[in-house]
Amino acid sequence: MNRKERRAAVANGKNTASSAPIDIAALVSEATLAYQQGRFPEVEVICKRVQARAPAYTANLNVLGLTYQATRRHRLAVKTLTAAIALDDLDAACHYNIACSYQALEQREAAAAHFKKAIALGLSGRDVEQFLMKNAAVVECIARMTDNERARRI
Repeated sequence: MNRKERRAAVANGKNTASSAPIDIAALVSEATLAYQQGRFPEVEVICKRVQARAPAYTANLNVLGLTYQATRRHRLAVKTLTAAIALDDLDAACHYNIACSYQALEQREAAAAHFKKAIALGLSGRDVEQFLMKNAAVVECIARMTDNERARRI
């Protein structure tokens, strides 16, 4: 079986190695690791396999949405993250991630609403500043404010 056939088998949910039950959490962890390593086609294959078995698994939808963002397919990211938020409206990471895609699509009102929701939810106990400083628009805005403050002092 060549690589293309193996990928097709995985995407179709066929476990060629054995007939053991699939550990959904382990697959999502594997997809997350692949995402962190920038192996986006592999992430999609794994996430779609999980989605076929457990369509209501929010963490999987979040990783898939992030993968769509990383590959600049923001409309798909919004669609996927909207499904994740429908399942768990209190997932701050999903709100933050969908806000980033809305921002990329220049839908500022939707982006602002989801950024506010993510901040209000506390980004699941994570450092809010850490996430906000990853957003180019936020960094640019802070730089402008800093420049304006310096200009006033002179």
